[in-house]
Amino acid sequence: MLMKYISKLFKKHEPVIYAWMYLGCIIIFAIVYFILPTGSFTVPKLDISNPITCLYFSTITITTVGYGDISPISIPAQIAVTLQPILGLFLVGFFLNALAQRQSQKISEDEKEKAALNEFNILKKRLLKVNEVLSLTISNYEQYVFALTTPIVRRVTEPVLVNQNFHFQDMSDLFAPTLFEAAPDESSVTLYFRRQKELTDEIKAFLLSTELTPWPDTEQACRNFLINCSRADISGTIAAHQKNDQEKQIIVKMINAYPSEPEYAEGSSLINPYVALYKLVKQNLALIEKYRTSITTATS
Repeated sequence: MLMKYISKLFKKHEPVIYAWMYLGCIIIFAIVYFILPTGSFTVPKLDISNPITCLYFSTITITTVGYGDISPISIPAQIAVTLQPILGLFLVGFFLNALAQRQSQKISEDEKEKAALNEFNILKKRLLKVNEVLSLTISNYEQYVFALTTPIVRRVTEPVLVNQNFHFQDMSDLFAPTLFEAAPDESSVTLYFRRQKELTDEIKAFLLSTELTPWPDTEQACRNFLINCSRADISGTIAAHQKNDQEKQIIVKMINAYPSEPEYAEGSSLINPYVALYKLVKQNLALIEKYRTSITTATS
């Protein structure tokens, strides 16, 4: 029980603490020998009352050298001389144990750090691999954002590049075909929602298959994209409008008449789903930019 208590008391200290305790023990016992009454030791050729002699005797006692030139006679001196080497052995043992524990801890920490780095590199490779597929889907989605947000007269002359600063009036030809789609009868807005659905499905698979804990910004951008599309689900309403040519003409006129930054009209209005679509696309493009920035940061 005593040994367990002592071991528990001392095991958490650094090795240097025990080294200082060992030196302190020499000095303390030297003081004890110095203040013991005259005649406590047999000293044939030395003066035990000299502090240097006491320090010398304390050192050879704790190191168990035992030259025999000084011998304890009195009971207190014998007790002190008995306790000092025992205490010294304990301190040496604790010192070596602390040193071994420190080395073992360092090795363990190095192994954990190496394992964590290895796991991180595996996750990073997996992220890059999945990102290659997702990036293609994003590029495909952006192609149809271009069609949705670019008047038809400009689609044939301008390169297919997304303009994040597009205006509400730029969506006036959303019911017209894309001009670069194999199915020419489908409108730009119909194909946009189809590509948006493909992208949201891809992002869901991305989140389920990829560990993104090391990259919270990437995960947050993907989640926000899904939330944004879910909250602004107006594809059904717009699909219904496309079946009525008169409604489509009214909507196009309203889009052309609105200011560059539209707001929702009060009550039930034909224009509100298209204001929602405008804001949805703007937010999605911003989230895609955040995703790309986070990927660049993660792979740098």
